[in-house]
Amino acid sequence: IDLLRQGLTQEEILTRLAYLFGDVRATMIGITETTGAFAQADIMTWIAAGSIALQQWHTARDDRVCQICQPHEGEIAAIGMGFGDVYAPPAHASCRCWLSPVIVG
Repeated sequence: IDLLRQGLTQEEILTRLAYLFGDVRATMIGITETTGAFAQADIMTWIAAGSIALQQWHTARDDRVCQICQPHEGEIAAIGMGFGDVYAPPAHASCRCWLSPVIVG
């Protein structure tokens, strides 16, 4: 998260992690951690806004979507309540899912 605060892109973060962990592990760590940081930032922003009560889960909708994430595609939940067995992306290492606010009215 500190690297995000520094304004680094995901690619720049992956490059720094690759130096420490190697390319494969760095990619997994980078994707997982940036996905989580963005999901948490979105949730905190929506709560602070006070006018958004619902969130929707999105997958990449491709042949790489896993059995953990597929059931959550398009699912809508109250902000802060999570999606059944998962609070928010990432649901697992290298998760590519994201949330969006649901605007009602």
